[in-house]
Amino acid sequence: MAALNGKWSYAEVQNVDAYLTAINSPAEYKDRLVRLIETAKSDPQAYTEELTVDKAAGTVDRVVRKRGEAAKDYGTVRFGDERDGHTMDGRPAKVKMLLESDSRLFRLANGEGFTTVTLYEVVGDQLVVVAYGNGVKCVSKLRRV
Repeated sequence: MAALNGKWSYAEVQNVDAYLTAINSPAEYKDRLVRLIETAKSDPQAYTEELTVDKAAGTVDRVVRKRGEAAKDYGTVRFGDERDGHTMDGRPAKVKMLLESDSRLFRLANGEGFTTVTLYEVVGDQLVVVAYGNGVKCVSKLRRV
């Protein structure tokens, strides 16, 4: 089983405002996302990401839940295939997932006016998510729930 598998919630986020500004996130998306992240820091069930990596099949499933209800089900994504998806703020993008190891996953997203690269990496008991966009980096640390 991949170390990435499990349900995760935000514990800490650094530089999210600057990152969202750099990728031209509209104010209403940015404000809503920042509020959600802040709530999740004190209430892990407010927002969770569930990852299921199947190395043998070459796929990953990613489901975002708000208060336990599936808010975004990205479905099964085959590594290396490009498909329609969304940025962390909800805008449409072409997305590709790449698995480097049991503990490292990359997500590439291209949309109107932005390109982002996001690294998901298990470090100790945390999922460290580093998002890069237009020269700005946002680092999030998620805890297993």
